[in-house]
Amino acid sequence: MIFKRHSKKKTDKKKLDKLLHSQLAANCIFFKNPIVCFGQLEDFQVDETGIEISITSIPTPGLETPQESLKLSSNLDDLAFSPLHLLSYDRGWHLFFKAELIEKVRNTAAQYEQQEDKLLQMTDILLNYVAEE
Repeated sequence: MIFKRHSKKKTDKKKLDKLLHSQLAANCIFFKNPIVCFGQLEDFQVDETGIEISITSIPTPGLETPQESLKLSSNLDDLAFSPLHLLSYDRGWHLFFKAELIEKVRNTAAQYEQQEDKLLQMTDILLNYVAEE
């Protein structure tokens, strides 16, 4: 389940910090429609108002490689997270850390030649995962 802060409670920075520390150097999928990218969590900073995350893109057949390093940010008030997923409502990006999901997305990307078909299939996989959380 995704943990979203209640309107009067602050995002639990300690829980978020612990989660991200446990995922440092871990593989992940970055998703911000229409971009789906395979990468690795390299660094992050959490302060009173927001979060900044650095992801190293890893070239993968069938997936986007927008640039070597991605810099993500979000307000803490607009961030939701679970042990294997971060979602920035205000910026519209997701980070997924579940190994089986990552492998499924990578395999799907390699199977489809048409970009539109590939994006539809990968989006379906990712959004179904979010719905099941």
